[in-house]
Amino acid sequence: MFKFCFVTDRKQLKKGWGLARTVSLAVKNGVDAVMLREKDIQETTRLLELAGKIKKAAGKARFIINGRCDIARAVDADGVHLAANSVTVRQARKILGKTKLIGRSCHSLKDAVSAQKEGADYIFLGPLFYTETKARYGKPLGCAVINKLLKIRGFKIPVIGIGGITPENAPEVLRSRAFGIAVISGISKAGAPGKATASYSKIIKKRCL
Repeated sequence: MFKFCFVTDRKQLKKGWGLARTVSLAVKNGVDAVMLREKDIQETTRLLELAGKIKKAAGKARFIINGRCDIARAVDADGVHLAANSVTVRQARKILGKTKLIGRSCHSLKDAVSAQKEGADYIFLGPLFYTETKARYGKPLGCAVINKLLKIRGFKIPVIGIGGITPENAPEVLRSRAFGIAVISGISKAGAPGKATASYSKIIKKRCL
């Protein structure tokens, strides 16, 4: 598993920053998973080409494709991450096999419990805080939702917090017993992505000691 995931959104990058370069710096500064999430690219050939480039840039980090099992299989990614409108976890498992990571985005306790029952290896839970990227999913859940989820009998898969996570509020997320965090804007919009990543990484390492 992973504790610090950079979820890509090339449209948020500052002028002059390419996606591959940003990913490479993020991994160099502590990210241990990269999720390719470029939902505006619908053309399979184009997305496949980008996936190959970003997998190379991700290097030693886990490489996950958002929503597209076909792309994940084609580039031999480490896994796929599913949204509510994606195929089911069971369907993804049939496509990718038993060894690949399969995660799901969840926006409620009910979603999370259902994801585990389906066989998800982990979940993203959020948005925990307000963020434009996740605004359409409703009011922020707050970190207390993680504690509530982990108190549900039988729930045991890793919970990755997402949504508006900054270096300032990341400690709160981790104190809530989240297994890790996922960041989009905090890295993508940074003027110095490597430095921004290092700020998060320092907090995660400190928490894990």
